[in-house]
Amino acid sequence: MAGLAEEPPRSGPAALPEKVTPRPSRGSFGCTAHRRNGIKSHQERSGPALRLTSEDLEVLAREPADPAVSCFLPTHRHPSDKKEDRTRLRNLLDQAAERLSARGLRSPEVRKFLQPARDLLEFDVFWDTAREGLALFLSPSFFRAYTVSSPLREFVEVGERFYLKPLLPALRSDGSYYLLGLSQDRVVLLEGTRESLQEVAVPDLPKDLASALHMESFPPERQLEYRSQAPKAGRRMGLFHGHSEEAEDISRFLLDYFHEVDRAVSAFLRGRRAPLIVAAVEYLHPLYAEANTYPHLLRRGVTGNPDVFKIDDLHHRSWAVVESTFNQDLDRALSDYGDQAGGPRSSEEVSTVLIGAFFGRIGRLFVAADLELWGRFDEDSLAVRIHDTREEGDVDLLDWAAIRTLSTDGATYVLPRQRVPGGGPMAALFRF
Repeated sequence: MAGLAEEPPRSGPAALPEKVTPRPSRGSFGCTAHRRNGIKSHQERSGPALRLTSEDLEVLAREPADPAVSCFLPTHRHPSDKKEDRTRLRNLLDQAAERLSARGLRSPEVRKFLQPARDLLEFDVFWDTAREGLALFLSPSFFRAYTVSSPLREFVEVGERFYLKPLLPALRSDGSYYLLGLSQDRVVLLEGTRESLQEVAVPDLPKDLASALHMESFPPERQLEYRSQAPKAGRRMGLFHGHSEEAEDISRFLLDYFHEVDRAVSAFLRGRRAPLIVAAVEYLHPLYAEANTYPHLLRRGVTGNPDVFKIDDLHHRSWAVVESTFNQDLDRALSDYGDQAGGPRSSEEVSTVLIGAFFGRIGRLFVAADLELWGRFDEDSLAVRIHDTREEGDVDLLDWAAIRTLSTDGATYVLPRQRVPGGGPMAALFRF
Protein backbone atom coordinates (compact mmCIF):
# COMPACT_ATOMS: atom_id res chain seq x y z
CA MET A 1 0.00 0.00 0.00
CA ALA A 2 1.34 3.41 -0.97
CA GLY A 3 2.33 5.96 1.61
CA LEU A 4 3.68 3.51 4.21
CA ALA A 5 6.81 4.61 6.00
CA GLU A 6 8.53 1.23 6.09
CA GLU A 7 10.88 0.29 3.27
CA PRO A 8 10.89 -3.05 1.45
CA PRO A 9 13.89 -5.40 1.51
CA ARG A 10 16.85 -4.12 -0.48
CA SER A 11 17.20 -7.25 -2.58
CA GLY A 12 16.10 -7.32 -6.20
CA PRO A 13 16.48 -4.84 -9.05
CA ALA A 14 16.23 -1.16 -8.32
CA ALA A 15 13.06 0.57 -9.40
CA LEU A 16 14.80 3.52 -10.97
CA PRO A 17 16.22 2.39 -14.31
CA GLU A 18 19.28 3.71 -16.03
CA LYS A 19 19.03 6.97 -17.91
CA VAL A 20 16.82 6.74 -20.98
CA THR A 21 18.01 7.91 -24.39
CA PRO A 22 14.95 8.74 -26.49
CA ARG A 23 14.78 6.91 -29.81
CA PRO A 24 13.50 8.66 -32.93
CA SER A 25 10.09 7.56 -34.09
CA ARG A 26 9.01 6.77 -37.61
CA GLY A 27 5.43 7.80 -37.06
CA SER A 28 2.27 5.87 -36.39
CA PHE A 29 0.31 4.27 -39.22
CA GLY A 30 -0.13 7.30 -41.44
CA CYS A 31 -0.62 9.71 -38.53
CA THR A 32 1.29 13.00 -38.78
CA ALA A 33 -0.58 14.95 -36.09
CA HIS A 34 1.79 13.77 -33.36
CA ARG A 35 4.57 15.75 -35.05
CA ARG A 36 2.44 18.88 -35.25
CA ASN A 37 1.21 18.64 -31.67
CA GLY A 38 4.37 17.41 -29.95
CA ILE A 39 2.93 14.27 -28.37
CA LYS A 40 4.16 10.72 -28.59
CA SER A 41 3.72 8.43 -31.56
CA HIS A 42 2.57 4.83 -31.41
CA GLN A 43 6.07 3.42 -31.44
CA GLU A 44 7.10 5.72 -28.61
CA ARG A 45 4.27 4.68 -26.33
CA SER A 46 4.19 0.92 -25.69
CA GLY A 47 3.40 -0.40 -29.13
CA PRO A 48 1.24 0.58 -32.10
CA ALA A 49 -1.97 1.08 -30.10
CA LEU A 50 -1.54 4.26 -28.08
CA ARG A 51 -2.22 4.59 -24.36
CA LEU A 52 -4.60 7.50 -23.90
CA THR A 53 -3.52 10.57 -21.90
CA SER A 54 -5.28 13.82 -21.04
CA GLU A 55 -2.95 15.60 -23.49
CA ASP A 56 -4.19 13.35 -26.30
CA LEU A 57 -7.77 14.24 -25.42
CA GLU A 58 -6.98 17.93 -25.71
CA VAL A 59 -5.38 17.39 -29.13
CA LEU A 60 -8.41 15.43 -30.34
CA ALA A 61 -10.75 18.14 -29.06
CA ARG A 62 -9.03 20.92 -30.99
CA GLU A 63 -8.01 18.98 -34.12
CA PRO A 64 -9.77 20.46 -37.17
CA ALA A 65 -11.66 17.52 -38.62
CA ASP A 66 -14.51 17.72 -41.12
CA PRO A 67 -15.54 15.09 -41.79
CA ALA A 68 -14.42 13.27 -38.64
CA VAL A 69 -14.87 9.54 -38.00
CA SER A 70 -14.83 8.18 -34.42
CA CYS A 71 -15.04 4.41 -33.85
CA PHE A 72 -15.33 2.60 -30.52
CA LEU A 73 -15.48 -1.11 -29.79
CA PRO A 74 -14.79 -3.60 -27.01
CA THR A 75 -11.71 -5.76 -27.57
CA HIS A 76 -10.17 -8.81 -25.96
CA ARG A 77 -6.72 -9.88 -24.86
CA HIS A 78 -7.14 -13.60 -25.57
CA PRO A 79 -5.90 -14.58 -29.07
CA SER A 80 -9.00 -16.69 -29.76
CA ASP A 81 -11.19 -13.55 -29.56
CA LYS A 82 -9.10 -11.40 -31.90
CA LYS A 83 -10.98 -12.54 -35.03
CA GLU A 84 -14.25 -11.28 -33.53
CA ASP A 85 -12.61 -7.96 -32.69
CA ARG A 86 -11.41 -7.48 -36.27
CA THR A 87 -14.87 -8.31 -37.58
CA ARG A 88 -16.43 -5.70 -35.30
CA LEU A 89 -14.00 -3.07 -36.54
CA ARG A 90 -14.59 -4.02 -40.18
CA ASN A 91 -18.35 -3.60 -39.67
CA LEU A 92 -17.89 -0.20 -38.04
CA LEU A 93 -15.69 0.97 -40.91
CA ASP A 94 -18.32 -0.20 -43.39
CA GLN A 95 -20.89 1.90 -41.53
CA ALA A 96 -18.51 4.87 -41.58
CA ALA A 97 -18.08 4.43 -45.34
CA GLU A 98 -21.82 4.62 -45.88
CA ARG A 99 -22.09 7.81 -43.83
CA LEU A 100 -19.14 9.43 -45.59
CA SER A 101 -20.77 8.63 -48.93
CA ALA A 102 -24.01 10.19 -47.68
CA ARG A 103 -22.02 13.36 -46.94
CA GLY A 104 -21.00 13.58 -50.58
CA LEU A 105 -17.60 11.89 -50.68
CA ARG A 106 -16.95 9.79 -53.78
CA SER A 107 -15.98 6.11 -53.48
CA PRO A 108 -12.23 6.67 -54.12
CA GLU A 109 -12.21 9.43 -51.50
CA VAL A 110 -13.95 7.19 -48.98
CA ARG A 111 -11.50 4.35 -49.58
CA LYS A 112 -8.51 6.67 -49.15
CA PHE A 113 -10.07 8.24 -46.06
CA LEU A 114 -10.56 4.91 -44.26
CA GLN A 115 -7.51 3.05 -45.57
CA PRO A 116 -5.27 3.70 -42.51
CA ALA A 117 -7.87 2.05 -40.27
CA ARG A 118 -8.48 -0.84 -42.69
CA ASP A 119 -4.73 -1.50 -42.73
CA LEU A 120 -4.97 -2.33 -39.04
CA LEU A 121 -7.26 -5.28 -39.77
CA GLU A 122 -4.28 -7.24 -41.12
CA PHE A 123 -1.67 -5.94 -38.72
CA ASP A 124 -1.10 -8.63 -36.09
CA VAL A 125 1.23 -6.59 -33.88
CA PHE A 126 -1.47 -3.98 -33.46
CA TRP A 127 -3.99 -6.51 -32.16
CA ASP A 128 -1.40 -8.02 -29.83
CA THR A 129 -1.25 -4.68 -27.99
CA ALA A 130 -5.02 -4.21 -27.70
CA ARG A 131 -6.57 -4.30 -24.26
CA GLU A 132 -10.29 -4.14 -23.35
CA GLY A 133 -11.34 -1.23 -25.55
CA LEU A 134 -10.28 0.37 -28.81
CA ALA A 135 -10.96 3.88 -30.15
CA LEU A 136 -10.05 5.09 -33.65
CA PHE A 137 -10.15 8.66 -34.94
CA LEU A 138 -9.82 9.61 -38.62
CA SER A 139 -10.04 12.81 -40.61
CA PRO A 140 -8.60 13.78 -44.00
CA SER A 141 -5.20 14.54 -42.38
CA PHE A 142 -5.31 12.69 -39.06
CA PHE A 143 -5.39 9.12 -37.76
CA ARG A 144 -5.10 7.79 -34.22
CA ALA A 145 -5.82 4.44 -32.53
CA TYR A 146 -6.06 4.17 -28.74
CA THR A 147 -6.34 1.11 -26.53
CA VAL A 148 -7.89 1.44 -23.07
CA SER A 149 -8.30 -0.88 -20.11
CA SER A 150 -12.10 -0.73 -19.93
CA PRO A 151 -14.61 -2.00 -22.54
CA LEU A 152 -16.09 0.59 -24.88
CA ARG A 153 -19.62 0.40 -26.28
CA GLU A 154 -19.61 -0.47 -30.00
CA PHE A 155 -20.34 2.81 -31.74
CA VAL A 156 -19.39 4.86 -34.80
CA GLU A 157 -19.91 8.58 -35.28
CA VAL A 158 -19.33 10.70 -38.38
CA GLY A 159 -19.57 14.43 -37.87
CA GLU A 160 -17.79 17.76 -38.01
CA ARG A 161 -15.46 16.92 -35.10
CA PHE A 162 -14.31 13.92 -33.13
CA TYR A 163 -16.74 12.32 -30.68
CA LEU A 164 -14.94 11.98 -27.35
CA LYS A 165 -17.42 11.29 -24.55
CA PRO A 166 -16.78 7.49 -24.47
CA LEU A 167 -13.10 8.13 -23.72
CA LEU A 168 -13.64 10.23 -20.61
CA PRO A 169 -14.40 7.39 -18.16
CA ALA A 170 -11.68 5.30 -19.80
CA LEU A 171 -9.18 8.08 -19.18
CA ARG A 172 -10.17 8.22 -15.52
CA SER A 173 -9.96 4.44 -15.05
CA ASP A 174 -6.54 4.23 -16.73
CA GLY A 175 -5.31 7.00 -14.48
CA SER A 176 -2.36 8.58 -16.27
CA TYR A 177 0.04 10.10 -13.73
CA TYR A 178 3.69 11.02 -13.13
CA LEU A 179 5.97 9.83 -10.37
CA LEU A 180 9.04 11.83 -9.33
CA GLY A 181 11.70 9.75 -7.59
CA LEU A 182 14.03 11.80 -5.36
CA SER A 183 17.14 10.64 -3.56
CA GLN A 184 20.64 11.98 -2.93
CA ASP A 185 22.10 10.00 -5.83
CA ARG A 186 19.27 9.94 -8.35
CA VAL A 187 16.42 12.02 -9.79
CA VAL A 188 13.98 10.40 -12.20
CA LEU A 189 10.52 11.10 -13.62
CA LEU A 190 8.30 8.16 -14.54
CA GLU A 191 4.99 8.09 -16.39
CA GLY A 192 2.41 5.64 -15.06
CA THR A 193 -1.03 4.21 -15.68
CA ARG A 194 -2.97 1.50 -13.94
CA GLU A 195 -0.93 -1.07 -15.88
CA SER A 196 2.57 0.34 -16.31
CA LEU A 197 5.28 2.63 -14.98
CA GLN A 198 8.09 3.76 -17.28
CA GLU A 199 10.84 6.37 -17.13
CA VAL A 200 10.59 9.42 -19.35
CA ALA A 201 13.49 11.59 -20.49
CA VAL A 202 13.20 15.16 -19.13
CA PRO A 203 15.42 17.89 -20.61
CA ASP A 204 17.69 19.64 -18.08
CA LEU A 205 16.62 17.39 -15.19
CA PRO A 206 19.52 17.21 -12.69
CA LYS A 207 20.86 13.70 -12.35
CA ASP A 208 21.72 14.09 -8.67
CA LEU A 209 22.15 16.60 -5.86
CA ALA A 210 25.69 17.60 -6.80
CA SER A 211 24.83 18.38 -10.43
CA ALA A 212 21.79 20.41 -9.37
CA LEU A 213 23.97 22.59 -7.16
CA HIS A 214 26.78 22.75 -9.75
CA MET A 215 29.28 21.06 -7.42
CA GLU A 216 31.73 18.27 -8.08
CA SER A 217 30.24 16.37 -5.16
CA PHE A 218 27.75 16.91 -2.39
CA PRO A 219 28.16 17.66 0.45
CA PRO A 220 31.26 19.73 -0.32
CA GLU A 221 34.56 18.63 1.25
CA ARG A 222 33.05 15.78 3.23
CA GLN A 223 31.17 12.59 2.62
CA LEU A 224 27.91 12.38 4.51
CA GLU A 225 25.95 9.32 5.49
CA TYR A 226 22.36 9.05 4.24
CA ARG A 227 19.84 8.36 6.98
CA SER A 228 16.26 7.23 6.61
CA GLN A 229 14.86 8.23 9.99
CA ALA A 230 13.04 11.52 10.37
CA PRO A 231 14.73 14.52 11.99
CA LYS A 232 13.60 15.88 15.30
CA ALA A 233 10.42 17.91 15.28
CA GLY A 234 10.82 21.50 14.24
CA ARG A 235 14.21 21.04 12.59
CA ARG A 236 15.35 20.50 9.04
CA MET A 237 18.60 18.91 10.14
CA GLY A 238 19.96 15.44 10.23
CA LEU A 239 18.93 14.34 6.76
CA PHE A 240 22.61 13.81 6.07
CA HIS A 241 24.98 13.21 8.95
CA GLY A 242 28.68 14.07 8.61
CA HIS A 243 31.72 13.26 10.72
CA SER A 244 32.31 16.91 11.57
CA GLU A 245 31.89 18.26 15.07
CA GLU A 246 29.06 20.54 14.08
CA ALA A 247 25.91 19.35 12.37
CA GLU A 248 25.14 21.35 9.24
CA ASP A 249 21.66 22.46 8.41
CA ILE A 250 21.34 21.67 4.71
CA SER A 251 17.78 22.77 4.19
CA ARG A 252 18.94 25.62 1.98
CA PHE A 253 20.92 23.24 -0.21
CA LEU A 254 17.97 20.88 -0.49
CA LEU A 255 15.58 23.67 -1.44
CA ASP A 256 18.03 24.86 -4.10
CA TYR A 257 18.20 21.28 -5.31
CA PHE A 258 14.43 20.94 -5.48
CA HIS A 259 14.03 24.29 -7.22
CA GLU A 260 16.37 23.02 -9.95
CA VAL A 261 14.38 19.79 -10.20
CA ASP A 262 11.07 21.67 -10.26
CA ARG A 263 12.22 23.97 -13.06
CA ALA A 264 12.87 20.99 -15.31
CA VAL A 265 9.83 18.95 -14.26
CA SER A 266 7.34 21.82 -14.39
CA ALA A 267 8.61 22.88 -17.83
CA PHE A 268 8.22 19.30 -19.08
CA LEU A 269 4.70 18.99 -17.63
CA ARG A 270 3.52 22.48 -18.58
CA GLY A 271 -0.07 22.41 -19.83
CA ARG A 272 -0.74 18.87 -18.59
CA ARG A 273 -3.28 17.86 -15.98
CA ALA A 274 -2.03 14.46 -14.89
CA PRO A 275 -1.29 14.25 -11.16
CA LEU A 276 2.31 14.23 -9.97
CA ILE A 277 3.34 12.28 -6.89
CA VAL A 278 6.70 12.20 -5.15
CA ALA A 279 8.57 9.08 -4.04
CA ALA A 280 11.10 9.99 -1.37
CA VAL A 281 11.88 9.58 2.32
CA GLU A 282 9.20 11.16 4.43
CA TYR A 283 10.77 14.50 5.32
CA LEU A 284 11.66 15.33 1.71
CA HIS A 285 7.97 15.53 0.74
CA PRO A 286 7.19 18.90 2.41
CA LEU A 287 10.51 20.32 1.21
CA TYR A 288 9.73 19.47 -2.40
CA ALA A 289 6.17 20.77 -2.01
CA GLU A 290 7.67 24.11 -0.93
CA ALA A 291 9.72 24.30 -4.13
CA ASN A 292 7.08 22.86 -6.47
CA THR A 293 5.25 25.01 -9.03
CA TYR A 294 3.36 22.27 -10.93
CA PRO A 295 -0.33 22.78 -10.01
CA HIS A 296 -1.27 19.08 -9.89
CA LEU A 297 1.17 17.80 -7.26
CA LEU A 298 -0.63 15.46 -4.85
CA ARG A 299 -0.10 15.99 -1.15
CA ARG A 300 0.13 12.27 -0.56
CA GLY A 301 3.06 10.39 -2.06
CA VAL A 302 5.13 7.22 -1.77
CA THR A 303 7.26 7.21 1.36
CA GLY A 304 10.70 5.61 1.35
CA ASN A 305 13.97 5.81 -0.53
CA PRO A 306 12.95 5.08 -4.15
CA ASP A 307 16.39 3.62 -4.95
CA VAL A 308 15.56 0.47 -3.00
CA PHE A 309 12.09 -0.28 -4.37
CA LYS A 310 11.51 -2.87 -7.03
CA ILE A 311 9.72 -1.36 -10.01
CA ASP A 312 6.60 -3.47 -9.48
CA ASP A 313 6.41 -2.43 -5.83
CA LEU A 314 6.88 1.23 -6.70
CA HIS A 315 4.14 0.95 -9.35
CA HIS A 316 1.77 -0.75 -6.90
CA ARG A 317 2.32 1.88 -4.22
CA SER A 318 2.05 4.86 -6.57
CA TRP A 319 -1.07 3.54 -8.34
CA ALA A 320 -2.78 3.04 -4.98
CA VAL A 321 -2.23 6.75 -4.26
CA VAL A 322 -3.55 7.83 -7.66
CA GLU A 323 -6.59 5.53 -7.67
CA SER A 324 -7.57 6.69 -4.19
CA THR A 325 -7.26 10.31 -5.30
CA PHE A 326 -9.47 9.77 -8.35
CA ASN A 327 -12.15 8.06 -6.28
CA GLN A 328 -12.08 10.74 -3.62
CA ASP A 329 -12.37 13.44 -6.28
CA LEU A 330 -15.59 11.93 -7.68
CA ASP A 331 -17.06 11.39 -4.21
CA ARG A 332 -16.25 14.98 -3.25
CA ALA A 333 -17.78 16.32 -6.48
CA LEU A 334 -21.04 14.44 -5.88
CA SER A 335 -21.10 15.56 -2.26
CA ASP A 336 -20.54 19.19 -3.26
CA TYR A 337 -23.39 18.96 -5.73
CA GLY A 338 -25.64 17.61 -3.01
CA ASP A 339 -24.76 20.60 -0.83
CA GLN A 340 -25.55 23.06 -3.66
CA ALA A 341 -28.56 21.26 -5.19
CA GLY A 342 -31.49 23.59 -5.83
CA GLY A 343 -29.38 26.72 -5.46
CA PRO A 344 -28.14 29.24 -8.03
CA ARG A 345 -24.80 27.48 -8.50
CA SER A 346 -26.29 24.18 -9.66
CA SER A 347 -28.60 23.06 -12.45
CA GLU A 348 -30.04 19.92 -14.03
CA GLU A 349 -31.84 21.83 -16.78
CA VAL A 350 -30.28 21.07 -20.17
CA SER A 351 -30.40 24.55 -21.72
CA THR A 352 -29.02 26.18 -18.56
CA VAL A 353 -26.15 23.70 -18.42
CA LEU A 354 -25.33 24.15 -22.12
CA ILE A 355 -25.30 27.93 -21.85
CA GLY A 356 -23.09 27.64 -18.76
CA ALA A 357 -20.69 25.39 -20.68
CA PHE A 358 -20.59 27.83 -23.59
CA PHE A 359 -19.57 30.73 -21.32
CA GLY A 360 -17.06 28.66 -19.32
CA ARG A 361 -19.06 28.87 -16.09
CA ILE A 362 -19.04 25.15 -15.27
CA GLY A 363 -16.63 23.93 -12.63
CA ARG A 364 -17.97 20.37 -12.51
CA LEU A 365 -20.14 18.67 -15.09
CA PHE A 366 -21.91 15.30 -14.77
CA VAL A 367 -23.16 13.63 -17.95
CA ALA A 368 -24.76 10.26 -18.65
CA ALA A 369 -22.51 7.70 -20.30
CA ASP A 370 -25.26 5.41 -21.54
CA LEU A 371 -27.27 7.73 -23.81
CA GLU A 372 -26.94 10.41 -26.48
CA LEU A 373 -28.83 13.70 -26.46
CA TRP A 374 -29.15 14.68 -30.12
CA GLY A 375 -29.79 18.29 -30.96
CA ARG A 376 -28.19 21.65 -31.69
CA PHE A 377 -26.90 24.61 -29.72
CA ASP A 378 -26.92 27.96 -31.50
CA GLU A 379 -23.92 29.93 -30.26
CA ASP A 380 -25.36 33.21 -31.55
CA SER A 381 -28.88 33.07 -30.11
CA LEU A 382 -28.07 30.53 -27.33
CA ALA A 383 -31.14 28.58 -28.45
CA VAL A 384 -31.24 24.84 -27.76
CA ARG A 385 -33.08 22.32 -29.91
CA ILE A 386 -33.39 18.70 -28.81
CA HIS A 387 -34.69 15.91 -31.05
CA ASP A 388 -36.06 12.50 -30.14
CA THR A 389 -34.17 10.97 -33.05
CA ARG A 390 -31.06 12.24 -34.74
CA GLU A 391 -31.49 14.75 -37.56
CA GLU A 392 -29.04 16.10 -40.11
CA GLY A 393 -26.58 18.49 -38.45
CA ASP A 394 -27.28 17.25 -34.91
CA VAL A 395 -24.57 16.61 -32.34
CA ASP A 396 -24.66 14.75 -29.07
CA LEU A 397 -25.15 17.70 -26.73
CA LEU A 398 -23.71 15.69 -23.83
CA ASP A 399 -20.46 15.25 -25.75
CA TRP A 400 -20.46 18.91 -26.76
CA ALA A 401 -20.93 20.08 -23.16
CA ALA A 402 -18.27 17.68 -21.84
CA ILE A 403 -15.59 18.82 -24.27
CA ARG A 404 -16.53 22.48 -23.89
CA THR A 405 -16.20 22.16 -20.12
CA LEU A 406 -12.82 20.47 -20.37
CA SER A 407 -11.60 23.19 -22.74
CA THR A 408 -12.36 25.82 -20.07
CA ASP A 409 -10.57 23.87 -17.30
CA GLY A 410 -13.70 22.40 -15.77
CA ALA A 411 -13.97 18.80 -14.57
CA THR A 412 -16.22 16.35 -16.40
CA TYR A 413 -17.58 13.12 -14.92
CA VAL A 414 -19.18 10.60 -17.29
CA LEU A 415 -21.35 8.31 -15.19
CA PRO A 416 -24.16 5.79 -15.50
CA ARG A 417 -27.37 7.80 -15.74
CA GLN A 418 -28.58 6.67 -12.33
CA ARG A 419 -25.50 8.29 -10.76
CA VAL A 420 -25.94 11.65 -12.48
CA PRO A 421 -27.41 14.07 -9.91
CA GLY A 422 -31.16 14.31 -10.48
CA GLY A 423 -31.18 11.19 -12.68
CA GLY A 424 -31.28 13.22 -15.90
CA PRO A 425 -28.87 13.39 -18.83
CA MET A 426 -26.67 16.08 -17.26
CA ALA A 427 -26.12 18.30 -14.23
CA ALA A 428 -23.61 21.01 -13.43
CA LEU A 429 -22.01 22.98 -10.62
CA PHE A 430 -21.17 26.53 -11.71
CA ARG A 431 -18.07 28.48 -10.75
CA PHE A 432 -20.06 31.72 -10.57
